[in-house]
Amino acid sequence: MWPRTKSPSRFASKDWIAVSISFLALVVASGSAYYSVIRQVDEISVVFESTPFFNVSSGPQERLEIIRGLAIVFINAGTRPAAVVSVKMHFNEAASTESLESSLGWCGRGRADQYKEVPLVFEPFVIKEKEIVRKSFTVDAKKKDKVSLPMPSWFKDAQGYWLSMCVSFHIATPSNAYAEMDLDLPNRYGFVGNTNIYPDTDVPIVPYLIWKDTHTIFE
Repeated sequence: MWPRTKSPSRFASKDWIAVSISFLALVVASGSAYYSVIRQVDEISVVFESTPFFNVSSGPQERLEIIRGLAIVFINAGTRPAAVVSVKMHFNEAASTESLESSLGWCGRGRADQYKEVPLVFEPFVIKEKEIVRKSFTVDAKKKDKVSLPMPSWFKDAQGYWLSMCVSFHIATPSNAYAEMDLDLPNRYGFVGNTNIYPDTDVPIVPYLIWKDTHTIFE
């Protein structure tokens, strides 16, 4: 009788290494395909390069002077292009800082006596994926970049006048035709007596996320 011998192993050590490397490459390729093809991200941020100056003019009828519009850097960190359909500038007004803070949210549109909207000279534009675009918006079509508005009816009897600025954005993406975001800026401006009170610094030059949406091509 022939002596029994051990059957050779189906895979040698080097074969297991090759199979492991192939499997790892398949996982990496699948993950790359998911994030580059299947997964879609819409992500738009803005950086405020410059914002308006404010002044309350003296005289028998005081008026709010808004000098200079907005300069904004738009950052599309998503995987698809997006259109900026509109940018609007709003102001919340109040006789005290406490009352001003209570009117924030939704750009203060719930209080007609504490709210102003200032039209901007604007044309819609498209931001390509992974693109950064800088845009300037003036407050006057004649390019004087200055507008004067009446003060609220309660101003004469008030002890002071405070305002904050809010900017609303309308973004259109391939999956959402009406993505809207209201962004209350942190600075507060005041007028007490005959003195204009300005914040110590301008709006912080940091990215503000205004829209983000994640989905797959099957949704």
